[in-house]
Amino acid sequence: KTTLTISNVHGQLIKTLLSKTLEEGEYFLTWNGTDNSGQKVVQGVYYYTLKTEDFVDSKKLIIVKVDD
Repeated sequence: KTTLTISNVHGQLIKTLLSKTLEEGEYFLTWNGTDNSGQKVVQGVYYYTLKTEDFVDSKKLIIVKVDD
């Protein structure tokens, strides 16, 4: 099983982007900046975590509000 999640700086789950078994290969996902309930997240620091059976990695990402 492969999971890709977004968490806040406190470790709280914000969004589960992926949670399923995948064949080996290359995949692309886009996060629209919403939480699991569909609400837009505030600007700030978040972490995305990718987990597979034999791999775990987390990286920091920053949401910056851009005025239209």
